Amino acid sequence: MMSWGFLFLALLALCSRAYANTEIKHFRPARQTPEELLVSQAERSALVSTLVPSMMTSLAGPYTTIEFETISYQQNINSENKERWYCLSNLVQGKSYELRVSYAATTPSDFELTLFSFSELMAHFGKPLDLEMDPAAQKRLEGSETTHSTTTTVMYARIRALYTGFSAVPGMENQAVPYMLTLEKHVMGLPVQALWLVAVLLVVVPASIYIVSPWILSICDGLIAEEKREALRKSD
Repeated sequence: MMSWGFLFLALLALCSRAYANTEIKHFRPARQTPEELLVSQAERSALVSTLVPSMMTSLAGPYTTIEFETISYQQNINSENKERWYCLSNLVQGKSYELRVSYAATTPSDFELTLFSFSELMAHFGKPLDLEMDPAAQKRLEGSETTHSTTTTVMYARIRALYTGFSAVPGMENQAVPYMLTLEKHVMGLPVQALWLVAVLLVVVPASIYIVSPWILSICDGLIAEEKREALRKSD
């Protein structure tokens, strides 16, 4: 019983900075299509900059966090900051990642996270990829076939916020919503930054079971034995 108490206290201390609400999108970057491989990264950046209505912030794997961002609710007709776009770079194809939005419970919000590959982004804006393959592009494609297992790719994220419920603050639906955004790679099914928590638990749990609990029990046994001896002396 005592071991679970120590475990609870450890978890409480480690999670003291947690935000109230969190929306998480798990994903695995897919292998790039032949059409995507024909477009260089510089060409992609130029194309995307002409399509995305706002400046795109970049988050790079395996771990990047942006402490403070703001967005307006979709219901706010007076704001142009109603969707935010992000470039997710240095993503290893086939590996597991999560994109996480954290925000305060005092803001009655639902966050919508949508991910796009480059070709999906082009199709979303009505610019589907339809490229002819010249010899140079064919060579680039053949080279990528042999190195695809370690090839990194880029994806794009769109974030929107919907005003839900009611708030005691007047005009809350017209205020900007602050949030924190994190891109994180998984290792053995866990976020990279959670591995140190697992390491701590691997130390705390066995220590509490095999060292702390027996020590406390021995003290309790000694106190009980002393009480019994005291009771026997009084009875004599």
